[in-house]
Amino acid sequence: MPKPPLWSAVVATVLALVKATGGTALRNGVHDVQDASLTASKATTSTAGCGKAPTLTSGSRTLRINGKSRSYIPKVPANSGQDHAYRPANSTAIFVDTMTYALACARATVFRAVAVQSGWRLSGCDGGTRPMAYLGIHGIRDNVLGISGGRALRDRFVRNNGCTPQNPPEPAQGSLTHRFTTCSGCSTGHPVEWAAFDDGHIPTPQDGAGGDSGSRTWVPAEVWKFFTQF
Repeated sequence: MPKPPLWSAVVATVLALVKATGGTALRNGVHDVQDASLTASKATTSTAGCGKAPTLTSGSRTLRINGKSRSYIPKVPANSGQDHAYRPANSTAIFVDTMTYALACARATVFRAVAVQSGWRLSGCDGGTRPMAYLGIHGIRDNVLGISGGRALRDRFVRNNGCTPQNPPEPAQGSLTHRFTTCSGCSTGHPVEWAAFDDGHIPTPQDGAGGDSGSRTWVPAEVWKFFTQF
């Protein structure tokens, strides 16, 4: 199989939530709902920077990891919350497009949960044996990073999290809908959730119509709901 283009990593990686303590509220069963995704690190306690003028700005960044150059794109929401994609966070989170699946594999003691949209094994999975709350979102007609890769990412955390092996239902081609599954049997605090939608390699799918829609997409609200259960 040819190597996926590098630009696809922006869509392929979505949200990471900094690890926090506390209980979780889990959803059970298989159901169609409205879902979500992007990439967030959320501070759960006050820090020394609280109350100070922010110095972090949106834009592309590059850093070196193990001798390799890695890029990421922080998005600092405006206080007005007018950007639809980030509105569910209500300006309480910093969103970053990063190698989220790699973080889930290698930094399970640092991050509490991840959401991966249209993901693939672009960055490997160093470590990859610890449990991590995981939300995967993928289009069944993705011809850039096929859904089989997304299922494989999901199934790693089905195993890591002690969930019951299963094949979640997915929408039929041409239905222009999505199906959402909360896997059963997972260890406490480590849910695995899966949303499959009838479209291709896009970040903001909508029900009832093809293509991206910043105003009608079901993605952001559900990713935020996934994170805020922790």
